[in-house]
Amino acid sequence: MEYALVRNQAGTAGGAATARSSAGMESYITHTAGSATVAGNVIWSTTITQATSAPLTAGAPAAPVDSAVGSTGALTEAAMQLALEGAWLDGGDPDVVLCSAVNKKVISAFTGVATRNVDVARDQQASITAAADFYVSDFGTHKIVLHRHVRPNVIMTIDSSLWAVAFLRKPFSQRLAKTGDAEKRMLLSEFCLVGRSNNGNSKVVGMVA
Repeated sequence: MEYALVRNQAGTAGGAATARSSAGMESYITHTAGSATVAGNVIWSTTITQATSAPLTAGAPAAPVDSAVGSTGALTEAAMQLALEGAWLDGGDPDVVLCSAVNKKVISAFTGVATRNVDVARDQQASITAAADFYVSDFGTHKIVLHRHVRPNVIMTIDSSLWAVAFLRKPFSQRLAKTGDAEKRMLLSEFCLVGRSNNGNSKVVGMVA
């Protein structure tokens, strides 16, 4: 479920032979496109604007198109600040930055990372803190969340109050027929991601994967 909720798959209505599917969070964030130097909801990590996010069509997001080979760049603090500004300008209050392990290490080196002091007793060994938990910008304090399913070529700056998960069938476990001594179970659920306002969120795309 986590994988489906944060990835870049498109939303589909399904058909007679195929199941319907929910769009991922990355696909919902499609509003005003900025650039490497202009605030918006979609910020490119380079000036080459080949990474696109199609606008919502009848409430069903399409899958984003990644940059072509050779047009990717590194995540920069300026790009993330532009994304935060774009979300704020459209009515959001981004409080969370979702990122992969690669980009988490990059963000930890940004100058806007909040300084953390740790008290250590005299009889305890001191610890070295090198990770960023919070980033402070002109648009608030943002929690940096390392997520193993977020793609390495994107970070998302989100207002967590603008997202929810709706269930037609909540997750449950169903026993299947045994095979020898092995007991088998199937997890079932029908759910979808609810994007209450895609405008209040933003993302930086086109990073080196």
